[in-house]
Amino acid sequence: MQPFYFHTTLNHSNIVAVVEVVAEGRKRDGALQVLSCGFGILRLFGSKPESPTSTAQDKRLRLYHGTPRALLHPLLQDPVEQSKHMTLMESCSLQYTLKPHPPLEPAFHLIPENLLVSGLQQIPGLLLPHGDTGDALRKPRFQRPTTWHLHDLFFTLYPSLEKFEEELLEVLIADRFREGVSPLDSGTLEVLERRLHVAVHNGLGFVHRPQVVVLVPEMDVALTRSASFSRRVGASSKNSSANQVLVLRSHLRLPEMVSHPAFAIVFQLEYVFNSPPGVDGSAGSSTSLSNLACMHMVRWAVWNPELEAGSGKVMLPLQGGVQHNPSRCLVYKVPSASMSSEEVKQVESGTIQFQFSRGSDTPTQHASGPKAWRRSSRKTPVSPSGTPAPVQDLAAIQDSPVGPGLSLSQLAASPQSLAPRSSSKPPPQPLDSLKSLEGPQIQAVS
Repeated sequence: MQPFYFHTTLNHSNIVAVVEVVAEGRKRDGALQVLSCGFGILRLFGSKPESPTSTAQDKRLRLYHGTPRALLHPLLQDPVEQSKHMTLMESCSLQYTLKPHPPLEPAFHLIPENLLVSGLQQIPGLLLPHGDTGDALRKPRFQRPTTWHLHDLFFTLYPSLEKFEEELLEVLIADRFREGVSPLDSGTLEVLERRLHVAVHNGLGFVHRPQVVVLVPEMDVALTRSASFSRRVGASSKNSSANQVLVLRSHLRLPEMVSHPAFAIVFQLEYVFNSPPGVDGSAGSSTSLSNLACMHMVRWAVWNPELEAGSGKVMLPLQGGVQHNPSRCLVYKVPSASMSSEEVKQVESGTIQFQFSRGSDTPTQHASGPKAWRRSSRKTPVSPSGTPAPVQDLAAIQDSPVGPGLSLSQLAASPQSLAPRSSSKPPPQPLDSLKSLEGPQIQAVS
């Protein structure tokens, strides 16, 4: 018998696991052929939601003819085992044991909730087991984490930040019109915040909840820091608008990184817009406060650090459109690449650039700002080279607001997606581009 493990926050008698017996074979041409031999319904919890199975007990699972797709039939109602549409397979069953497995609890952050995994499966972040058992989840042992620091981080959007945001607003207004919402003009919607979500991903899921910080246009940073510089900016604002970028005025600290090829850092750029009360045709009221803000993810990027790298500079192309992404959500469209060269395709959706260091609890200071760094990294900015500079006081660099910076009533709004024309939702599956949650209930099935 082979043990399988999972953890879940679900605890209800109607929550079941479906087990399917599948036979694999080869056709005459060598192609793989899969044939369903039957399925069973495993009741994980008893009639009392507060008391899941607490003792090990051998049980037999009866199998039914057909495939689990039969459970989606509208004529089936609970309990489905008693339905006349379900046909038992005679003299056929599976033996199993369902019991809690407390040693799995410290590894919750490495295994997504409700994912059934084998102890023989290699989980990024866990060490290989001792002895000959080969079961890494029986007594999980963890790889040693390292702390990574990201600083001098900024986004470049094309053809310019101003043009990008203008088109984004136009698409949102057009989407609302197609959905039957009252017509809006370009002055009705406005950008409230530009946020960056940063999290560590181990190829199966996010290791911890993403950090959320607020990005600001570089021009705004210059205006707030230097009154004399603001006078010069006013005279040349037209020329500098095309080169405007979004910057992070603080550094990011990621203590969850592990030296494993599957571990990666995921960046997600999110825009927050106002949604004036009553735009849907209803009168404004206190209940419409939750509609004052709507969030849209517009770009994302994934960085797999080199395991030997200590510090350096990185530039990554931003992703968008219909590609699969770690959050499995709708993402703003990307420019058409039908007439673009391979070099242009790498940057026309935008770029994210930053400097990184690791190994200490205080970030390193680099004299060059975003403008100077862009000039020095236009050609080959991905080489992880460079040496750490003198340590800078943490309090001196924490001048960027930590998002979300909206009011509680505005944050009550759930993220809204863009129209299918400009985005697409991928199916839930492990993230292929990364090379490879916690709950109170821990179960082991064998």
